[in-house]
Amino acid sequence: MATKVRAKPIAPADTGPQVYDYGRFSFSRQASGGSKRRQQGDDDSENRARKYAAKVGLPFNETLRMFDEGLSAYHGDNVARGALGKFLAAIETGVIAPGSVLWVESIDRLTRQNPLKGLKLILFGIIEKDISIYVDDLHEVYSTDNADDTIGELYGEIKRAHRESKRKSDLALAGWQQRRKDVRAGTKELLDAKHPHWIKVVAGKKVLHDGAKKAFTLLFQRKEKTPKVGSTTIARELNAKAPWQPSGGWTNAYVYRCLRNRALIGDKQPGQLIGGQLGERVPEGDVIADYYPTAVDRGLFLRVQQILAKSNGNAKGGRNDKLQNLLQGLCHCPYCGGKFRHHNDGTTQILHCIKRRRSKKLECNAPSVPYKLCEDAILEHCKRLRVDQILPAKSQQQKLIRATHTTIETLSAELEDIKEQIANFEDQIGRTKDAKRRDSYEAKIVALETGQAGKEKHLTTARQELQRLTSAQTSFEEWQKNIDTLRKSLDSHDMRLRLNGHLAEFIEKIEVYSRGYPDPLEKCFDPEVHDDNFEQWLAAVEAAGTFRFKSQQQRSEFVAWATLQRRSRKGRFLRVYYRHTDAQRERMQKTWGDAWRPFLDVPLADSVGCQPNPLTVLDQFNTRKTKRMLTNG
Repeated sequence: MATKVRAKPIAPADTGPQVYDYGRFSFSRQASGGSKRRQQGDDDSENRARKYAAKVGLPFNETLRMFDEGLSAYHGDNVARGALGKFLAAIETGVIAPGSVLWVESIDRLTRQNPLKGLKLILFGIIEKDISIYVDDLHEVYSTDNADDTIGELYGEIKRAHRESKRKSDLALAGWQQRRKDVRAGTKELLDAKHPHWIKVVAGKKVLHDGAKKAFTLLFQRKEKTPKVGSTTIARELNAKAPWQPSGGWTNAYVYRCLRNRALIGDKQPGQLIGGQLGERVPEGDVIADYYPTAVDRGLFLRVQQILAKSNGNAKGGRNDKLQNLLQGLCHCPYCGGKFRHHNDGTTQILHCIKRRRSKKLECNAPSVPYKLCEDAILEHCKRLRVDQILPAKSQQQKLIRATHTTIETLSAELEDIKEQIANFEDQIGRTKDAKRRDSYEAKIVALETGQAGKEKHLTTARQELQRLTSAQTSFEEWQKNIDTLRKSLDSHDMRLRLNGHLAEFIEKIEVYSRGYPDPLEKCFDPEVHDDNFEQWLAAVEAAGTFRFKSQQQRSEFVAWATLQRRSRKGRFLRVYYRHTDAQRERMQKTWGDAWRPFLDVPLADSVGCQPNPLTVLDQFNTRKTKRMLTNG
């Protein structure tokens, strides 16, 4: 509620002591009644403060007429952000001259706080500063002259005001709790008169405005399809084609709030304001399900919540142009542990280590690498890339895969929602002193945990079904054909966003070896960074009889040459770490033993010597010198 203070900023006093008046009421709706007129009057004949000033022979301050509308004295809001707070500050700074008088209708206009807090406010904040208080309904002056005689009476008045407000507060709270109980039991339809913009009340029933359901479905489907699209873009699109419009039109702020508003799936979370109008609103009891008519499918809503959580809630704004970095958030530096970031100066695009670029000290000596080389390498070599999940579905099996993916995402989102509800109830158990309510919350937690177990079982089944559907691998030729089709479609902003999300699903991180393997004596962030087993590969290939060197000297020269290339920019490559479940890791280690690594080394197109396989290295070198070194096996 807005605070209306008639006084302008308090200016230094030009004269000596004066009479000031102060009034207040707690709720805005009281503005239409007679509270303000009763306290300060509409004209001179009705203003009791002015009459008192004439009686005691002090000038009445006409410029500083203080009145706090809609501010609670029970919670101290009138002091925290009202005219009374400004008056107290003016006393402290000497703007209000000593010997002045503050006129109030009654003590409860100043404070209804805890008696100790209220007494401290009046006694030490006003009276001790030689500012008297005249209480009209008591016809009593409280000042430094009579403080010893009147402090008991003053404390009693403050205590009375506090008890009166506390009683009203307790009765109001009990009334709200009963109303919430009736709504949860279904015996009452409406909890309060406030409703979201997309809902109207017809014959005592809550119904959606025409077109609202379709409009919100468009909103959430757009966010699910393109997770990184900004609220501004969505708002512009909805203003152009949505069948329902909020009163102020679709704005980025309204879209941002709606994407997180559980009222759209029918939920209402009653709240309780702790600490007055400046306090914190905390949940009170469990969510009232189906309180509002559903405007968005629950599964769609929960899937979007997961998308927002992954993006750290950053749904305001966003790029409207083409996503430039498909590897966003995945690339890291193996030498120092920093992140590799994308940079575009308008002519070239590169990936660089942020510790080399931003630090005044040279914390990392990793050179930059052309971005296009990295993008091409990932698209060319990552066989886990499921192009059929990105390109529009054509076959029935692809449609089944998409549907199963949606089921998995929905179940995962529902499980996260259940975890949040359980945490909410556990938090309320810790706050409540009511044993019955505590037992009720514990029973609800048990019910939620039962539902959680069922959904986890369903989720496991869905994942197994997805694995079955995708187990039949396509041939390399078909996979390459799909990759070519994907490359052609990457001019589309939406397609690049979808591909970026897909890569993040199966890639944990990508280490960019922009200067090849480091020297074995070099200290690096990642202990696996020195995993250069080229010598072992070479020995294995020789043992298989694929080729042999004419002499040991020639072999040593080749190894030295290849090692030199592999430890330079000519040997740069990407190390792709895949996401594995514990079961997958166990199966891989059982199959491959010590030879298994949770990553794939991917060469860049301009590299030489970066692959572990010495045959590939020899093909890349392709010089007369190396050919003269070899004889066929």
